[in-house]
Amino acid sequence: MKLTTLSCYRYKVTFNYLFVIFLTLIYSQSYAQGINFSAIYIGSGGEMAIHDATQNFHVATNGQLGIIGTERVVPQGYFSFAGTARYVGAQDSAYVDGYSKTYMTTPFIFPIGNNNKYRPAAISTATIANPASAAYYLVSPKTATTTSFKGGLEPVLPSGGTFNTDLMGIGIQAVDTLEYWDINGATEAKITLTWNITSDITTMTVNNLALLTILGWDGAKWMKIPSTLDITSLFGGGSNISSGSITTNSTIVPDVYSIYTLGVLSNLTPDLTIGLGQPVPVPIVAQPSLIPVTVTNIGLG
Repeated sequence: MKLTTLSCYRYKVTFNYLFVIFLTLIYSQSYAQGINFSAIYIGSGGEMAIHDATQNFHVATNGQLGIIGTERVVPQGYFSFAGTARYVGAQDSAYVDGYSKTYMTTPFIFPIGNNNKYRPAAISTATIANPASAAYYLVSPKTATTTSFKGGLEPVLPSGGTFNTDLMGIGIQAVDTLEYWDINGATEAKITLTWNITSDITTMTVNNLALLTILGWDGAKWMKIPSTLDITSLFGGGSNISSGSITTNSTIVPDVYSIYTLGVLSNLTPDLTIGLGQPVPVPIVAQPSLIPVTVTNIGLG
């Protein structure tokens, strides 16, 4: 039974890799009202694109979950969206387990997840010439080896890992040790990350959501990226300690950082007005003179 299942699985991988262009043309032209992809795998270097259509993630076939897998190792596989494409139904049992890509100039929420957890990220813009892509990893950046859609464990991903959560830049108190996102793109955009109860933001922030921020790995350490909590989160409700999303204050080029995660700002504000090598001012307090004065030969006029 296991051999039969594995054989069918390999057939799916080969099919999607070789016929990705054919599938893109067929499904972008013939199923404008809805496409029901699930339980498929897009192999190394492959890409399946939804163009001007709607992907229904919640529609599974043969009792299988509505999860689409892609190769995570370079060259990755991609489940992509272009034109006016959209999706519905993404949830913990239906998402892209791997890399999703957008060619759209409008804001896009990547329908990504890992280990049966839907954890979207968003980007404010991309272009046809410079698309943006993202994948979610439900594993500590310090180990960076998540489970594979194909079974077993992936290698350390993305390249350049691992990403030590103890190495922090100025103003950072803690780094999320449970998850991270690999977000790529050459077009400046705002980036949004999400959390839910699995993220345990309560413990990480000591129940102080105001200290939450987005962090980026610069190749040597984690750097804080000024961010603001979303009033309405990517999940639809308001952002709170159990669930929500947070967005960078300014646009950044996603490729600047290797990966992204959540973190906690230090609530201390050190006085940095006196730097190394500068003299320390000493307060001077006026005191009455203690010098004795002798007066002699004073006559009266």
